[in-house]
Amino acid sequence: MELAEVPAHLDRLVDEFAALASRWPDEMWRVRRAPGKWSRLEITGHLVDSARNNTERVVRALGQTTLEWPSYAQNSQVLVQHYDEEPPAQVLALWAALNRHFAFVLRRVPAEKEAMACTIIGWKTLPLAHITIDYLAHFEHHLRQILEGSGVSFRFSGLAYPLY
Repeated sequence: MELAEVPAHLDRLVDEFAALASRWPDEMWRVRRAPGKWSRLEITGHLVDSARNNTERVVRALGQTTLEWPSYAQNSQVLVQHYDEEPPAQVLALWAALNRHFAFVLRRVPAEKEAMACTIIGWKTLPLAHITIDYLAHFEHHLRQILEGSGVSFRFSGLAYPLY
């Protein structure tokens, strides 16, 4: 997959998933997949955090020649933002808006920036294009978790997570 393909995949996934999930009752969002695991709502909150974080990575990368970016404490972020207490419709709307914006930004990444070295501290140094493709794989990985046990089939890109 190429970076240029990622925005269309994101837009399609957001549109299809938001239409489907917006009909789910609140209780369905709040059930934990297993003891100690995130609920569907918390996974969606994590995807909100991921969209914010990755958009900022790309935006900063576009204004620099290299990028060093910290990893983030995903469990802590989900916990302190209390996604499990927020109305599901509100979290879903935020998730959709942030991912649509990220797709919009990705459509404007110049080809010469795709190979730019981006270091995620504590992880790897990868070209900007690879980080965005990994984002899509991560995004789909969590959508699969959210859909688990829902009886819904969904069309994904075929990317496996993690890619790198």
